[in-house]
Amino acid sequence: MSEKKSIYVNGVRFFKPSDNAPENLVANVLITPKLLGESLRQDEVKDAKGEYQGNEQYRATLWKNSDGTYSMSFNTYKAESKVQQAEESGDDLPF
Repeated sequence: MSEKKSIYVNGVRFFKPSDNAPENLVANVLITPKLLGESLRQDEVKDAKGEYQGNEQYRATLWKNSDGTYSMSFNTYKAESKVQQAEESGDDLPF
């Protein structure tokens, strides 16, 4: 199985809080709408796109970096159905 390359969300940046910030503050966030919009329109993120109650949504994963900052990538994982797995293995039983 080939490993997919992470597709990072452009237009949203996370910065670790200052040392005197409240204890429950996780990160400071900077949003650039133009870059975020371009990022959401990429063909490569179509597998991260879904819909919930009539609203378009994108699955994303938040990563903590070694320097204490955060990065966000699109979650494009799609599980194979049991039928598809059976077809690929040559077995005609989906279980």
